[in-house]
Amino acid sequence: SFFPSSARENVFTNYLLGMIVYASINPFFIEAFIWRNMLRALFRYLLGSIKTNTFLPKTLEYIDIQAFAFFPNLEKIKLPNSITKIPSATFNCSKELKEVYLGDEVTVIGDFAFAGCEELYRVTLPKNLKYIGEKAFFGCDNLTEIIIPEGVEIIEKNAFAFSGRLNIYCALPARPSGWSEDLDYCRIVWNFNKNKKELLEELSLL
Repeated sequence: SFFPSSARENVFTNYLLGMIVYASINPFFIEAFIWRNMLRALFRYLLGSIKTNTFLPKTLEYIDIQAFAFFPNLEKIKLPNSITKIPSATFNCSKELKEVYLGDEVTVIGDFAFAGCEELYRVTLPKNLKYIGEKAFFGCDNLTEIIIPEGVEIIEKNAFAFSGRLNIYCALPARPSGWSEDLDYCRIVWNFNKNKKELLEELSLL
């Protein structure tokens, strides 16, 4: 059922009551904090019980930090091309997330964006990507392959740390200066040609 359990309803109700009480004591809190967090709580409340696939509206232009963090049932999500940034911890510790399809216009993947997504096995980085934040894919145990576009200018430290099965592919000949030095300890294939790889895989099946 789409509707959440009574336990979830009680948690959400208590959260709202707490925000209202606090706001009555601290009037400036309303403008600075309460509406943003009430909307975020409502968003999680409504989507927290969604199973498997989630397709966001094509007109969506912004995702808040931690928008899908700790979602228990989210397995697959497709982001529209209108999204240009994946903020910090957007999908942090969404334990059942397996597939992510980023929009073509995403240029930034923030810190901890997919950290702790233990079941994540498929994510395609968009060609316009410029920045990968610290620990963006930290602890993605099930992720075995990722292709880094040539245009990526900065990769922060530990972006792929503790993703022990991961093989990284890149068309560049060597690590650019803007990429963290700890990437030298990852399994990276430089001068990567996707078409050549697919051809070799097909030949190996003959």
